[in-house]
Amino acid sequence: MITRLDLRHFKCFELLKLPLAPLTLLSGTNASGKSSILQAIVLLNQTLREHEWSTRLMLNGPILELGTVFDVIDQTNGRREFELGMVCEDETYEWRFSGDRKEMSMAVERVTVGGTPYEQPTRLRYLLPTDATGNAPSLALRLLGLTYLTAERLGPRESYPLNDPQATTVVGSRGEHAVGLL
Repeated sequence: MITRLDLRHFKCFELLKLPLAPLTLLSGTNASGKSSILQAIVLLNQTLREHEWSTRLMLNGPILELGTVFDVIDQTNGRREFELGMVCEDETYEWRFSGDRKEMSMAVERVTVGGTPYEQPTRLRYLLPTDATGNAPSLALRLLGLTYLTAERLGPRESYPLNDPQATTVVGSRGEHAVGLL
């Protein structure tokens, strides 16, 4: 289980260390960062699903569209990087992503697994070093297994398309495949 999420310079967060439990409720006023917390995790999920061997974090894809690097980093001092970390099964994982402010993806500058840093990694699988040990496969499976529904969902329709349940295994970010999966 993922038991903590850390964000640094991501959207509205200068620094966040959020403990997670089997059921974690996020509440707060509008624009207080609830969606940003979820989006940070979904960015990993989206990149893992779409680009298994990528050394870049995809900011836009079929699940989430966040725009450019300028849109996802906090706006202090012209930064061009952010950090994301998590604890899964007592192992700590940290990523530093950077990019030019107009880019739509971010390079993985550093990955740290259990205290071992991998600077400027050239070979990653599921955004983790291929020679990483420990619980890295478990984290990748957990991230790949996430389901994300945006606040904007498809409303009632006269009919819904049915997709092959073998080909479609997620409800879709707007719930568009939910009927077919039921």
